[in-house]
Amino acid sequence: MPARKITKTIMVLRRVIADSSSIILLQKVDLLGIFLHHYQVVVPDHVYDELTCKHKKGSSELQHLLSANIVKTSDNIVVRGMGRGESSVIRLYFDGVGDFVLIDDKKGANYCKAYGIPFVNSLLVSRILRLAGVISENTRRAAAQQLIENGYYSAGIIRKAAAIRDIDLQQFLPLSAGGNDIFR
Repeated sequence: MPARKITKTIMVLRRVIADSSSIILLQKVDLLGIFLHHYQVVVPDHVYDELTCKHKKGSSELQHLLSANIVKTSDNIVVRGMGRGESSVIRLYFDGVGDFVLIDDKKGANYCKAYGIPFVNSLLVSRILRLAGVISENTRRAAAQQLIENGYYSAGIIRKAAAIRDIDLQQFLPLSAGGNDIFR
């Protein structure tokens, strides 16, 4: 009897490499826990160190939430004009560790644009989670409004984020379909 090929679709969490400012912003608008649940979040060790300094507000909560997500990076990798955290996010992407980058640093975002690295900022995360059906429209609006009202984004960034079409955000949805072929 000939082997029958059965294709199984397996849903895989997308891997996102996150910068410290983005993690802090998601924490401030109460989306970090949801984000961590729906993505495989990679946190470079330099970013983790920035987030968990004892004198920073919320550092013990972040230490608890992120301790399983840390990836060691080289100490000598610094992208010109960026800090160690942003540099390590970029390096890990080029090393194939993530599917995309979550970054709110302007220089980091500009680097991603220049080198074709798929990235989003925290302002877009609420839209992406809404598109995925993970949060309600009211929750999305409240998170975006809180980020905007607290002055985290310039008017230009807000306009650019609003102009991005939902179809263009599909690549950042939490789950991707991965195929596994099983022969019987």
